[in-house]
Amino acid sequence: MRILGLGHRALTSCVTAAMLAGCGGSQPPITLPGAIPQHRLHSIQTASSSYGDLLYVAPYAGGGYGPIAYYSYPAGALVGTLNAGGIGLCSDASGNIFVVNHYSITEFAHGGTSPINTFSGYGYYYNSCSVDPKTGDLAVAFLGHRSEYAPGIAIFKNGSGRQFTYTDADFEYLEYCGYDGSGNLIADGYISGGGVELAELPAGLKKLETVRSSLGIVKPGQVQWDGKYMTIVDEKGGSIFRVKIKGSAATLVGKTKLHGFASAIFASWIYDGAVIVPFGKRGVGYVGFWKYPEGGSPTKIFAGPGYHTTDNAVTISPAS
Repeated sequence: MRILGLGHRALTSCVTAAMLAGCGGSQPPITLPGAIPQHRLHSIQTASSSYGDLLYVAPYAGGGYGPIAYYSYPAGALVGTLNAGGIGLCSDASGNIFVVNHYSITEFAHGGTSPINTFSGYGYYYNSCSVDPKTGDLAVAFLGHRSEYAPGIAIFKNGSGRQFTYTDADFEYLEYCGYDGSGNLIADGYISGGGVELAELPAGLKKLETVRSSLGIVKPGQVQWDGKYMTIVDEKGGSIFRVKIKGSAATLVGKTKLHGFASAIFASWIYDGAVIVPFGKRGVGYVGFWKYPEGGSPTKIFAGPGYHTTDNAVTISPAS
């Protein structure tokens, strides 16, 4: 749980390393490329829309975030870096990306290196974000702050700077959030007393409601619309749950299991028939592609920003 800070990250890194060392099943051997030297990350030329779709990865390392590296997609060629870091990433249909830090969100244009907007509220602990495809609203899940604020969702209407806040007293923490195709916002997190559940902010309404799921998710992860179903990642299980939500209940439709080096998922992004996951092994960061919704073994792996932890953020910025 991210609110636990460095202790959590150290623990999850150890757990992940153990899991990565013993990937179950008879997976084909994969040769991992070498890490990209850090000086190269700062020497690549600035990107532009001529690069097409861009893949952004925000690494965590040694108590800090960044720099964010971005790559051509799907080639995986390093294009450049942002002099910024964050715990969460998301993007909109225009290719703008949003970098979530604990107390602010910074917006960059597709391939741009200078911020074009900054969003912030007061006293919250921002964690992840999503953009409504219908309205352009920016939603940010927050964990709360020193028991003064309950966990909930911050909405910045149509990308404006004014924050509207919605909380759910059933939850101790909210982790990730994502809009479906109709503008309903789904979030996951830990309910008070233990266990993982979902919360929904229905389109046009002003109340965050608890959704009972009984999905068996151990650690709440990325929430994203795949074009047909909402997807909820179980960080510990390395699985993506496809769910159908109706009223105050969620039903499991299917599950995607990622084998190989994504035994634990701390970030993912579904795009164009693939799911992209950054992960770490033996002190080196990598990015892997898996078929979606088939899962199975990775179809591509390349060297990531060069950090060993799996606690990263990732998004695709589509070329407009």
